[in-house]
Amino acid sequence: MSKSLGNYVGVRDAPADQFGKLMSIPDDVLPMYFRYATAWPPEQIEAAGAALASGAEHPNAAKRRLARAVVDLYHGAGSGVAAESEFDRVFKDRQTPTELAEHSLRGGITLSDALLETGLVSSKRDARRQIEEQGSVRVDGEKWTADAALPGPEHEIQVGKRRWARVFVGAPPSV
Repeated sequence: MSKSLGNYVGVRDAPADQFGKLMSIPDDVLPMYFRYATAWPPEQIEAAGAALASGAEHPNAAKRRLARAVVDLYHGAGSGVAAESEFDRVFKDRQTPTELAEHSLRGGITLSDALLETGLVSSKRDARRQIEEQGSVRVDGEKWTADAALPGPEHEIQVGKRRWARVFVGAPPSV
């Protein structure tokens, strides 16, 4: 694992983040992750590697087993299953994540400014690129391809597959 290569899994990462990062590792490094990222005994590591090498276990199933084990290790028993369920909900069923960061924004704000203020993008130029060139911004499930004023009062904004926020435009959310 290497932070500079972007394939690390932080022990303090949220369960859903750990699970998602482990699901995106290349198949050929699975045996290394079995060895260094789990608390499995050597026999279990060897058996998992052998099942993978022989084709008895599909790489996706091995990744899911690995991800559940790592999440359980750092977040407690059952956390891995919950993270897997959330992963499937968001990435297989294409539903909104259960927990979203919430932001109150001023009325009349443009989508690019909203993306910047919520931290979904790093700069206004990045916001425009995501909206106009890449087409990777969705507001309430609808793709936006032009920067425009964000209507009120409440929206779910998605940038790419992994970045989400709930915004309240013009008025703070009622409690």
